[in-house]
Amino acid sequence: MSYSADILVRDFNIANAWTHSLTVSARASGNVFSRGTGAEMLVLDHHGDSPFENLFTQLSAYTFAGSGGEECTGPHGGARNTYWNLAAPTYVPLLWGHIQSNVVGDGLVVDDALTEDAQWYETVSALEPANLYEAQAARRFCGELSDACNLGVYAPDTASCSQAPRPPGTACDDGDPETDGDACAEGVCAGTSSSGCSYGPAAPGRGSSPLSLGLLVAMSAAAASRRRGPLRSGSDGGTARSRHGPATILRETQRRSRS
Repeated sequence: MSYSADILVRDFNIANAWTHSLTVSARASGNVFSRGTGAEMLVLDHHGDSPFENLFTQLSAYTFAGSGGEECTGPHGGARNTYWNLAAPTYVPLLWGHIQSNVVGDGLVVDDALTEDAQWYETVSALEPANLYEAQAARRFCGELSDACNLGVYAPDTASCSQAPRPPGTACDDGDPETDGDACAEGVCAGTSSSGCSYGPAAPGRGSSPLSLGLLVAMSAAAASRRRGPLRSGSDGGTARSRHGPATILRETQRRSRS
């Protein structure tokens, strides 16, 4: 692949042995090789003249041996080529790795080297996301479906988005200052009351029946009657305290609820 940009090569299998299985050269940039396999080791051939910022992700067993190109074209590879989650053992480009190459995955054959202006070699087991191209596409095209407890997922086959819950226990914030330990479960963020109580809204039909309301009214009236004493109609025609007790109030509440 030469003088080419932004090309996606995915879900491929190279059935025969090739000296140069996948070749980038001549300022090829922004190209992606994703989910590829081979009958033999894939040769990631970087062929000079500064192929740069290409991505290789989720490929089967591979090697950089066999990279070619004329000496006058400079290093085999240019800057910021990235090799993400390739099959172990994870090799690094020996002749151009120092030109800001990024190698991230399990089973690196060299020690980690996390530099700011040269190579970035990092060992990560069970690397997530497994496929960097698909993760970047999901962020770009499906970002509106992502939140604290859900992820927007991009399907390359249909170029469509869907939503999937993040792993249970993912930390989140339910927006309630009275809860602790907020965590995701099935795409929903929830916490536990800091008082230790598990409070939730009453189920329909529970805790709000006419009889319950009547009992509350009756109890309140009884307490008030004990504080103030019984009321009677005054001979002067003014407002007087009623003789009605809690039982009368309760019967009246029940009668109104049935009408």
